Amino acid sequence: MLFVLFFLSHVRYAIITISKVAVFGSNFQKKLGALRYFIVGAGAIGCELLKNFAMLGVGAGEGGQIFITDMDLIEKSNLNRQFLFRPADVKSSKSLKASEAALVMNGDLKVRPLLLTCGVVDVGILEGRV
Repeated sequence: MLFVLFFLSHVRYAIITISKVAVFGSNFQKKLGALRYFIVGAGAIGCELLKNFAMLGVGAGEGGQIFITDMDLIEKSNLNRQFLFRPADVKSSKSLKASEAALVMNGDLKVRPLLLTCGVVDVGILEGRV
């Protein structure tokens, strides 16, 4: 049973990948994969953005990376509007749990959860110095 689920999830991802290449073309898909994005906040908008990036393969290719930062913890009231979170995630880091959920959708995604404020000091992380 577990193998069947594993196989089906990989077939589904392969079909999605083939469909994206058919729509966008392989060169454009490689460009999407190589993009680097910094998402500030893993709330309703940040979760939606991260989900869309995962489904499109943004940051999932060579040189690609998605950073997501949010210092908040998940509260029970977040569950109805931030669909990447589950009841077991309450009191956990939003950026960490959102990243884990996105990786379930796309195992090739290169996502790095952070617990940082967003300021000039943090730019070094995005530039690869940290």
